[in-house]
Amino acid sequence: MDVIPVPAPVCPKCHQAVESTDFFCRNCGTNLKAKPPDTAIGAQLMLYIGSALLPPLGIIWAWRYLRQADTKSKIIGLAAVIITIIELVVIAQISVSLINTVNEQVYKQTQNLLQY
Repeated sequence: MDVIPVPAPVCPKCHQAVESTDFFCRNCGTNLKAKPPDTAIGAQLMLYIGSALLPPLGIIWAWRYLRQADTKSKIIGLAAVIITIIELVVIAQISVSLINTVNEQVYKQTQNLLQY
């Protein structure tokens, strides 16, 4: 059985050999892969607050964390998704309640006008 050698990774710009763990080419500085998202407490708070205030974007921002291999990033991403979903449900309930209130008031006003 023949073993097929795996070619060493190279920089797409200068074609110099790079390590698979490198984020930048040591020769030309080209960005080889995206930097992993920050898992510090401040970054987490910003993500959670952003997910609560701008719910649809929370899922997009959480996706970066969910794609990471480490468990901490996945937990952060999952928490952001849960916050986003809860916020969307709350917004939907408030919207339905507001629409029902407006409909009731319009109906009452219409009935009052029809009585005259």
